[in-house]
Amino acid sequence: MEHFRKVTKIKLILMCLATLLPIVIVSSLEAFIKKQFGYEFLVLRYLAFALFELAIILKIVNYCLIITNENYSLKIYTKIKDERNIFIRSKIQNITIKTILFLNAIGLICAGFLDPLIFIVLAVETGIIIILYFSAFFYYRKKY
Repeated sequence: MEHFRKVTKIKLILMCLATLLPIVIVSSLEAFIKKQFGYEFLVLRYLAFALFELAIILKIVNYCLIITNENYSLKIYTKIKDERNIFIRSKIQNITIKTILFLNAIGLICAGFLDPLIFIVLAVETGIIIILYFSAFFYYRKKY
């Protein structure tokens, strides 16, 4: 349990640093995006920025509760280490990856007829997902 709290402290520090990531991205790309797209995607950009920051803040609050509250920490630890929950998370991640790859394949076919830039972006994204998937597959196959 003490190891769990120690790891949570490290995650808390990383999440606090991660709050800077969206700010850096938005501020560094702001001039380029205004020049390229104007104000068309202004609301969408800042909505994505706000949602990303909100998700990070919720994680920080969760980590603070784990560190400070013993009962909450035990509850979360049990929830994370429960074999049934591990199995359910595994199945969810499996079907999610397969669905994302299927939708990317459909998007690639459609984008091939519409816009080459969208096609390239989707192809790179799909390639990265496949590389990560097989890297994890071979790593865990060798480990277990």
